[in-house]
Amino acid sequence: MNTQRLRAVLVRGTIGLSLALAALMPVKAQSDLPVLVTVPFDFIVGDRTLPAGDYSLRRHTTAQGVLMITNRDEGTSLMFRADLAERSSQGRAKLVFDRYEDQYFLRQVWSTGVEGYDLPESRIERSLENDLAQDVPLRVEVVPITDSSQ
Repeated sequence: MNTQRLRAVLVRGTIGLSLALAALMPVKAQSDLPVLVTVPFDFIVGDRTLPAGDYSLRRHTTAQGVLMITNRDEGTSLMFRADLAERSSQGRAKLVFDRYEDQYFLRQVWSTGVEGYDLPESRIERSLENDLAQDVPLRVEVVPITDSSQ
């Protein structure tokens, strides 16, 4: 066997072994999503208003930074962008809402592990903040809803 052919066999063998070892390595779970919750009020995600009801949330399977919320009563789903939040030992999975008067905006999603997601402020929420700030002092209430499956 000549030297060039031996090198080619060794390179292919090394690549094959590397791929085989990579496939055998344990994959760290990114989070304990999905989250199952019962939300007792209508709320806004992005520019959509969702009705009170039972919901599940999970990460989109291929798009990084995209979550999917599914209304389990109606079977409808909505995908939205979210940024990975600071890691924290939250314990229980929960959704966190910002409340402005009678409107609720989904602000955060936390899994049972340490992973959380922050939702960007929507155009509707920014507009509401501006309108309210001109009329009265702005009062925002944070409303957590914990995972109903725990």
